[in-house]
Amino acid sequence: MHLNPYGEYAVTLAADLANHPPDSTGELVDRCVDAGIVVDFPVTDDDLADVLAMLDRWSSIAGVLEALFSVGTALHLVGRGMHRLGRCALDECTAIYADTSRNGRQRYCSPKCANRDAVRRHRAR
Repeated sequence: MHLNPYGEYAVTLAADLANHPPDSTGELVDRCVDAGIVVDFPVTDDDLADVLAMLDRWSSIAGVLEALFSVGTALHLVGRGMHRLGRCALDECTAIYADTSRNGRQRYCSPKCANRDAVRRHRAR
């Protein structure tokens, strides 16, 4: 049984690029197009440098976490909705949150911020 064929193409391309890094921006674009990626935007030499740097990080803990966070966040948001990622509703707090609650109504990064805002609203009344 083949449960998820979509990830196969991405990891195959990544392994191929890591094992045989592209020598030019044109080669990078060609290999991505050959792998089925639609490249309908300009690609520069800076993009090539970024890809090569990312490939160097791919076997490191930073690279593993980068991939894990990207895929996990994408799956969470696609499965539960984009509203599940946001900034804390408390004005002075700049923290972000990933809403993993059952009802999907999280507005604060923590109970502390939720309580602080509730007390503020109560006192204002």
